[in-house]
Amino acid sequence: MRLLSSVFASVVLLQVVLASIILPVDASTSDYWNKSWSFYEQIRLDVNTGEPGFSNQPVDVHVVFSNPCWARDEYNNSVRVVVKYYNEWRELESQIYNLSFVDDCHINACNLVFLIPSYADGSEKYYLYYDDDEKPPVSYVDHVSVREDYFYYEPISGYKVDLRYYKVVEDGYCLYGVGLEGEIAGLGVANKVIKQRNYAVDFSPRNWVQVASFAFFYAAKGTNGVGTDKVLVSKEILVDGNLMVRFRVSSKSSDGKLKTDAMYTYYYCPTGDKRLVVDVHDEVVSDAVSSGTAAQGGSFAYLASSKTRSANIKELNSGFIPPYVHFFSEQNVIQGYHLPQNPHSSDYEWVLSPQDDADLGSKAWVSLDEGRNGYAYAII
Repeated sequence: MRLLSSVFASVVLLQVVLASIILPVDASTSDYWNKSWSFYEQIRLDVNTGEPGFSNQPVDVHVVFSNPCWARDEYNNSVRVVVKYYNEWRELESQIYNLSFVDDCHINACNLVFLIPSYADGSEKYYLYYDDDEKPPVSYVDHVSVREDYFYYEPISGYKVDLRYYKVVEDGYCLYGVGLEGEIAGLGVANKVIKQRNYAVDFSPRNWVQVASFAFFYAAKGTNGVGTDKVLVSKEILVDGNLMVRFRVSSKSSDGKLKTDAMYTYYYCPTGDKRLVVDVHDEVVSDAVSSGTAAQGGSFAYLASSKTRSANIKELNSGFIPPYVHFFSEQNVIQGYHLPQNPHSSDYEWVLSPQDDADLGSKAWVSLDEGRNGYAYAII
C-alpha cells in the first residue's frame, strides 16, 4: 500500500442488497391491506431482520408478476409494498425500475426497492400489492437524486480544482461527487468518488473527507502512472428514483490502452452509514508495461488520504488522514497498520509494500479508519 502526500484521500463503503423470494398468496384465505387492490404476494427475505444491522437497509428484488400489473412508468403504477407488524398494516415507501412492458400500461416484471423499517424485529411480514387497473400516483418523498454539475476553484496558482461530476444528493445533503472530467491539482478525476461530510450541503473541498478511485491504473516512471482517470468516454444517468439512483461512467487512459466502465448505485439510507455500490469492468486494449519504483502490475482501485490546512484560505482546510489501515487477510484475520499523519515526501512512503505479499482473504475488504471507536471508510 502506498501513501502519497499529494494524493487526495479515498474510501467508499459498498451497499449490501438483500435477496428475497416472492410467493403468491391466496386472497380468499387471508386478510387484506386494501381491497381496492386485486392482487398481492408475500415477500420473504432470506435474513432475520431482527438481527443488528438490518433495520433501514434496502431490499432490491426482481419481481415477476403472476397477473398483469398496471404501470405507465416508474412514478405512475399500481405497485405498493406493505408490512404487517403485530396485526397492523403499514405502507412502506418503495420504488420500481427496469420495467418490462407487455403493452402501453401493463408490465409483467420489474425491480422493486424498499427499506426494512426501523422497527423490524423478524416477526413482521412483507407484501407486494398491485392491480391490473389504474391507481392514483404515490406521493412518497424523493429522498435521493443525481445530476451533472460543475465545480471550479483555484485559491492559489498551481492548485486548481476544475471538474465536472455527478452529484449524489440525499435529503438535501450532497454526499458524493463522482468525477467525469477535469482535474484536482493535476490529477485526473474520471471514475473517482469524492465522499463528503454527511451533512454537507455544498460540494466544496472544505467538505471533502475521502476519495475512492475506481480508475484502472498502472505505474510508470517514478511516481507517475497511466490510468483511466484521464479521458471521459461516455456518461449516463440510468435511474433517478425516490429511494435509489444509478448512473454509468466510462473512461480511458490518455494513450487509449486502458478502459474502465463503472456503474454506480446509491440507495437511500437514513442512518450515518453511507454506502455506494460500484460495478466495475476494466479492459486492457493493448499491451501496457508497468515500470518504476511502484511497478507491481495494474491497480483496479486504490485508497489514499490527504490533509490540507491553511490559516488564510478557508477552502484549503479539507480532508484528514485516518490513523490506521485495516484489511481482512488471507489468513482470515484482521491486520492493521499505523499511517503517518504528516507525510512530506514527494516519493512513495511504503506502509505495506507489494514485497510484503499481504493478500486479501475470502471476505475481502480494506479500510482507512480511526480504530474501534471512530469512523471507518472502506472498500468491501
